[in-house]
Amino acid sequence: MTTSKRNKTTAEAKHQALERLRQLCPPGTVVYCILRHVAKSGMTRWIDLYTIQNDTPMWLSGLCATAGVHTYDLKREALKVGGCGMDMGFALVYELSHALHGHETVGADAKKAAEKGHPHHPRADSYRAGYSLTHRWI
Repeated sequence: MTTSKRNKTTAEAKHQALERLRQLCPPGTVVYCILRHVAKSGMTRWIDLYTIQNDTPMWLSGLCATAGVHTYDLKREALKVGGCGMDMGFALVYELSHALHGHETVGADAKKAAEKGHPHHPRADSYRAGYSLTHRWI
């Protein structure tokens, strides 16, 4: 999966991680965020991502790091997210949505999810890919 000791991700590993994430996270999927740590300055957070499939939690953080969504921190065992002043779990899941589903408007499944009360999208008829996943904090 890696090309050297420095954990550089190969293009093939990135592609495989994105494909696996697309299988685990079709439009309308709820992605659960767990806050593992906050820096003293408040400018960095370490967040773990999961989804539920067949009543089993599926860990997404490692795949997200391999896919290039964010950096995985081995010490904190979570994705390292810089920034403050907004919901960083939402920002992380939005980036994941965008990486998986691109720029285009996504299909009917996502539109149905929006019509059922997706909390981050005002109009179901123009459901954008960045909002194709829903985040929830645990």
